[in-house]
Amino acid sequence: MKLISQFTQKNSALKNFTIFAVSLFLLIMFISAFFIVPKFNYLLDNQHQQDVQNELALEAALFTRFVVSQQTTVQDLAAYPILAAAVMLGEVNDLAIIDLFENSVISGEKSRLVLQDIAGDIVIKTDNKLYGDYSNNQQWLEQLLQGATAYHFQLLRQNNAALTFRISVPVLYNSYIEGVLSSEITVPLKDIFVTQNFKENVAFRLTQDSVRINTSTENIEIYRENSLTLPDTNILFTYITDDSLIYNGKRELQNTILLVLLISFTLSFLLFAGLNYRGLTRSEGNAKVKLAGWKVYSIPIFVGVIGVAASISAFMIESNLNRSAIEKDLIFKSKEKVKTISKSIDLNLQILDAVKAFYNASDYVSRQEFNAFVTPLMSNYKNIKAIEWVPYITHEQRQAYEQQARTDGIIDFTLTEINATGNMVLANERDSYLPVYYVEPLEGNERAMGLDNGANIERLNTINKAKNSTDKIATGRINLVQTTGEAADILVFNAVFDQKSVGGEDDSTSSFLGLAVLVLNVGDIVADTAMEDKGSLFLYVEDITEADNIEPLYGNLAGDSWFSHSEIITVAGRSWHIKTHTNTTKTPLMLSAWLLLIASLAVTALITFSIAHLIRRREVVEQLVVSRTVSLIESEEQHRAVVENAVDGLLTINEIGVIEKYNRAAERIFGYTADEIIGQNLKVLMPEGDHEYQDSYMEDYRDTGVKKNIGTDRKVKGRRKDGSIFPIDLSVSEMAIGNTRKLSGIVRDVTERVKLEKEREKFIDKLTDSNEELARFAYVCSHDLQEPLRMVRSFSELLQEHLADSLKDDAKGQKYFSFVIDGAARAQLLITDILSYSSISSDTQMFENVDIEGIVTMIKKDLLDPSTGKKGEITFDPLPILQGNKTQLFQLFQNLLSNGLKYQKLDATPHVHIGVEESDTHWLFIFKDNGIGMEERHLRKIFEVFKRLHGKKQYAGTGVGLSICKKVVERHDGVIWVESEVNVGSTFYVKLLKLTELEEI
Repeated sequence: MKLISQFTQKNSALKNFTIFAVSLFLLIMFISAFFIVPKFNYLLDNQHQQDVQNELALEAALFTRFVVSQQTTVQDLAAYPILAAAVMLGEVNDLAIIDLFENSVISGEKSRLVLQDIAGDIVIKTDNKLYGDYSNNQQWLEQLLQGATAYHFQLLRQNNAALTFRISVPVLYNSYIEGVLSSEITVPLKDIFVTQNFKENVAFRLTQDSVRINTSTENIEIYRENSLTLPDTNILFTYITDDSLIYNGKRELQNTILLVLLISFTLSFLLFAGLNYRGLTRSEGNAKVKLAGWKVYSIPIFVGVIGVAASISAFMIESNLNRSAIEKDLIFKSKEKVKTISKSIDLNLQILDAVKAFYNASDYVSRQEFNAFVTPLMSNYKNIKAIEWVPYITHEQRQAYEQQARTDGIIDFTLTEINATGNMVLANERDSYLPVYYVEPLEGNERAMGLDNGANIERLNTINKAKNSTDKIATGRINLVQTTGEAADILVFNAVFDQKSVGGEDDSTSSFLGLAVLVLNVGDIVADTAMEDKGSLFLYVEDITEADNIEPLYGNLAGDSWFSHSEIITVAGRSWHIKTHTNTTKTPLMLSAWLLLIASLAVTALITFSIAHLIRRREVVEQLVVSRTVSLIESEEQHRAVVENAVDGLLTINEIGVIEKYNRAAERIFGYTADEIIGQNLKVLMPEGDHEYQDSYMEDYRDTGVKKNIGTDRKVKGRRKDGSIFPIDLSVSEMAIGNTRKLSGIVRDVTERVKLEKEREKFIDKLTDSNEELARFAYVCSHDLQEPLRMVRSFSELLQEHLADSLKDDAKGQKYFSFVIDGAARAQLLITDILSYSSISSDTQMFENVDIEGIVTMIKKDLLDPSTGKKGEITFDPLPILQGNKTQLFQLFQNLLSNGLKYQKLDATPHVHIGVEESDTHWLFIFKDNGIGMEERHLRKIFEVFKRLHGKKQYAGTGVGLSICKKVVERHDGVIWVESEVNVGSTFYVKLLKLTELEEI
């Protein structure tokens, strides 16, 4: 008993020391989690704010340096003496100054310059399109002429990822200011902002007056904006960063501390539970150790407290993880909503392009034609309130237009405007008008008919921007005369010019026909998008184009919300701020976190009360042993049930090949029952021809232990009880039970699968034959159609000549004949292209060495034959020799060169250059032209058969040429793709195999 007493005292001292050590560690971790970490987060926030301010100052300094560099360039140009002479003497026809204006290059592009004299009048300007206002009453102009500022910097517009701005400097003569030189410069945003020095979660915004320039904020989740005003430019420079980084860092730090606490509490919980359990079950001989009551119950209580602390730590970790996951999901949904809204608006705006194209393709559009064209378009766009045609009318044309509208059935039509009191009155006389002349639907929009948009200064400013822009321009929020009450309506203008006179001396007046106008309700568009996820996220949209006049467009601005996300999108030249938020200040219920807390507390309570129960009843240990035994028995029964009810056959054999186990699935497969097969050799289930191989295999396995087929799946043959042979899948694995080795096999009957595979092979052969026959049929049909079309065309021409005298005064008859002949010619051309396209795959001509440079020379001579009157230029680098079908390679190069010459702007000189790049195995041919280019969304379509991006009146063709190119390249194991930019040109890339060394010899 003395020994037992000493051991008990030692065990109690060990427990006390352990409790003290663990308690001290947990106290340190508690202080770290609730005092040190918050202080560290506070310092981290301050440091992050300081870093952002430093980065803002750096970026602002870099932008200022960029502005100064551009100013220096323009100042150097203004220092030319001929400019001072021009503004002083008015020598605008001097060849030297004309040459200077036409050939100056700024920022890598042909310059856009304006020279004004001391009165502010324009002396000379370049022919390139200008976006700035150069009237002589501008305040900046007066400041420059008076010497108040050294230069003037003005933001003009943003076009996708490019910024256009104006820099104006004084023109000096003997230190006196004699005029002002202005240069409009377009520069990619990536060349201005050094975003490559940062991650993707950085953006910039420039705000000057009503112009706002933004870089992409797509990857920013939580906005942090820091701004400063740049000196001398009156530009608000905003640096936008993503606070999700600092938030995620803080949350990760918090989760790490909580995880350490959780692990510490859990280990302490297990340690004290184990110590207590050991003390309760220890005995020395037959004597039981009995501890004092307060010592026995102190440890279960301590274990329970630690368990509760561990449960709370786990709850906090899970809550943080869930909140982070919910926030990421809401951010994703928010971005998707913004993308959907932007896409919906873009789709609605596309209808203006269709209306503009309709006017460009027509000499005159009547009211009936306008309604017939617009009505079916509007059926697909439910958010469009109206589509209007606003013509440009001079005062001399006013009466004629009003009379024509009345003739069209618009009774009492007259030009109107809204006076200062808000009433609609007769439009005052002015030089020109911009009235609503056509509108669809007319019902509900009658009051808008005849309303002069030019009488409203805000709308007129927007119209002037649309005239100077190649894109659509929207107004801010307006109140329509046909709408009662408050509504978030906007107008989108798209200027239409006379294509025949565009390029003249004064495009803005002589070629300006009017405007296609779209009337949109912002609330309807946003509401349709928001209804997809109603009740989860709420939207607030506002127009922030003008910093001093922010207009709400949709929704209500949230007060305190536990989640919000902001993005800025550009809509027809205006900036919209879209904010998504929840309508509650509390985060949603973290069900999994609460379940984890409840489960953890339940486990803690269970273990704590189990330990307390052990103090009173040691028999629990015996009950646990019994319970474990029962569980093992149940597990064995479950295992046996799984084996017996498996879908595949399961067999076990010993080292000499005798079957020891055989499940029900094996009975169904082979036809033998378990009683019939167990104890027999495995050879009974195999064809007789495989018996010798089986004996040899088992002998080698016993003698050498080599596992030839173990661990792999094999297709073998099996034999049923009735003697039939059938295919099976067999997988064999080895089991070691003590010193005995056994083999376990899984068998699956694949008779039906083998049958299906054979049927599939037959079907593939039939399908191949059918495709080949279909190709031959298409070729023969297309070939046989040529003869009747040739007869239609020939006899139509002969009949036209025969009836020439009768048709001399019959314009309609001549027109019909031209339709027939032209239609037959186009059908012949289409069939020829179809024949070319269908013959590419069936062409069995052997590949040969082809001199590509010789082919291109022939094509150039044919396409630029002086007798045809075609203008253009084809240049090329030294071209290699390829191996292929010479005819098809000729088609490939001819189609690409012909397209480069054909798709050109009016009065442009076509130029196509073929460059070559070499790699180890391929030649890359680069066809670069200066044509009209294509939008990125069309690039995937152009290689499809019959796909055309332009009408036949604009550019002739069948839409098969590029399809032929793609098929020829693929037949030569090559790749073709295209890159293009609208109004800049297209670049086609063709990658073809090089000659091998053997072929070159």
